[in-house]
Amino acid sequence: MAEEKMLSTVRQLILKNPSIKVFIVLHPTEKSSAEIYDRSFSYYSNFFLGCNIEIMNPKIASSESFYQFELGIASISSVVFERLFCGYKTLLAPIGVSVKLFEDKNIEQIVATDENMLLRKLKSFLEIENSEYFEKFNLELYRIEKPITIEKFRTN
Repeated sequence: MAEEKMLSTVRQLILKNPSIKVFIVLHPTEKSSAEIYDRSFSYYSNFFLGCNIEIMNPKIASSESFYQFELGIASISSVVFERLFCGYKTLLAPIGVSVKLFEDKNIEQIVATDENMLLRKLKSFLEIENSEYFEKFNLELYRIEKPITIEKFRTN
């Protein structure tokens, strides 16, 4: 339910703003076999029909694509925290989830709990630079350093 509401809200935004491009990064389960990947690809292609989207290469890990898009969004996912720790803007959208998931007030600032809040946060997060995002929401302690890519991990 949270995922569907998040996706519908994102679709609503990009249909009204065709200059926004959405990169779909599949969950490992959605790309676990050729058959499942084909179904996932078909689902997202149909769901976002008429929208500017790109479904990321299934052979590339999510963490290897962080640098390719400005804002990462998910309903509930550990990969968005990896993204945050690597120094990239992140938005969580557990829409409809009644359990309080986050205790930290700083993290709560990057959480959208309903569709209207998600639209507002999407628009405002896209308007600010990465460094301003971390400063504005007091998230400096959450990131390892300035934005890094997987290549940085491989060379250390």
